[in-house]
Amino acid sequence: MVAVTDRDILLGECKWRNELAGVLVLEQLQARGLLIQRNRAAHYAVFSKSGFTRSLLSHAQQGDVMLVSAQEML
Repeated sequence: MVAVTDRDILLGECKWRNELAGVLVLEQLQARGLLIQRNRAAHYAVFSKSGFTRSLLSHAQQGDVMLVSAQEML
């Protein structure tokens, strides 16, 4: 998922698996963001059916990352 304005870009990833989403998901989003960012502030969102690893939760606290669980979506 990608949403773009003149100043910002939001990149999102949905993981509907029976396993926790980890840091690799965020790292892949960030790498994709570098390809299309073009002087925009990047924001990230990860949606997960099963939740998130501790490592990803920690990364999300340090940066502009929104984590959304299936429970929050329902």
